[in-house]
Amino acid sequence: MILFLGKKLGLMLGCLMVVLGLVGCDFSTVVESDAPESEREDTDRINRFWFEYKWNPEPGFRLWERDDDGIWTEIYPSGFRSTFGGKKRMTVRGVSGDFVVKYKGEEGVTGTENGDFGVFVPDFDGKQRPIYFVHRQNGRWVPEKSDLIMNVLELRDGTELSTFPYDVPQRLEGVEVNNDF
Repeated sequence: MILFLGKKLGLMLGCLMVVLGLVGCDFSTVVESDAPESEREDTDRINRFWFEYKWNPEPGFRLWERDDDGIWTEIYPSGFRSTFGGKKRMTVRGVSGDFVVKYKGEEGVTGTENGDFGVFVPDFDGKQRPIYFVHRQNGRWVPEKSDLIMNVLELRDGTELSTFPYDVPQRLEGVEVNNDF
């Protein structure tokens, strides 16, 4: 019983730290949605997007795709993939979206530890939106300012908004990333 409560308390404290970390670090508002998943419309929720990453490791495009289970896969130009999940609905700066945390992907390639890097994926509202990154530092979530703009490709209802301008590389194991920029 104590073990169960300890895990539950840890999860609740972790979620609270995420919310407080986002509020305390230049996000004006963060609100969790009370509506069940099935009650929300998919017309404004993103299924695929990409952005141009400017730094190491591996500068170039980053394609993000969401599967039917809500798991996001980030695809690098080399074909390397990292995986994000554990989504939580939030509102940041008046925009609703999903907060997901990286839980799989070679840490030496991504430069981030699994469980300590998160992304806020805003819902589509017709405006170009930046992608929001957060890192866990000293036990709390700390957002990074980003000038990386999301290019939305597809919404969850199947609406295609754009085409991806690159060839999607096959998943390759043991491929070193290109750190030249």
